[in-house]
Amino acid sequence: MAHNKDGYAVDDGQVDRTFTPRKSRAERRDEATWADELADELVALPPSELEHVPLSDHVRQAVVDARGITRHGAKRRQMMYVAKLLRALEPEPIREALDGVADGAPFEELERWRDRILAQGDGAISVFLEKHPAGDRQRLRQLARAAAQTGNKATKAKKQLFQSLREAAGL
Repeated sequence: MAHNKDGYAVDDGQVDRTFTPRKSRAERRDEATWADELADELVALPPSELEHVPLSDHVRQAVVDARGITRHGAKRRQMMYVAKLLRALEPEPIREALDGVADGAPFEELERWRDRILAQGDGAISVFLEKHPAGDRQRLRQLARAAAQTGNKATKAKKQLFQSLREAAGL
C-alpha cells in the first residue's frame, strides 16, 4: 500500500482517510541493522555450523559467496545483498539456530559423553553408538583405554577421543 505526500494510505487511486504515519528514514534504518548484524554472523560461521542454520539455498549460497570475496568494496556489496535477502526471511528461527551454535550445546554434550566413556568404559560406548551409529567402536575403545592412563599420551588421547565422538555425531 502506497502513501500520498500527506501520509494517507492510497490504494488503486482511492484515498483512505485514516492517517497512518510513515516511519522516518532513521527508524527504517535502525530496524534494518538486525539484518546487517545477522549477515556478519552468518558469514563468520564455519561451514559445518552454517549447515545447521535454517536458510534457503539461495541465501546459503550468497553467504558462501561472501566468504570467498576478499576485495573490500565487493565484500561490502555482497554483505548488503545477504542482508537484503535476510530481511525477506523470519529472523527468529535463524537467531535461535545461531544461539544454539553460539552456546556450544552440541560440544558440551560431546564433552559429557567423553567424560562418561572415560568413567564407564564399554557400556557408555555402546549407548553412544546406539545414538550415533556412524562411530567406530574399536577406535573409541582404543582411545578410551589410552586416555585412562596418565601423562602426555593420555591428554592427546582425550583430544582424539573427542574428535572421534565429534565425527560420529556429524559435527
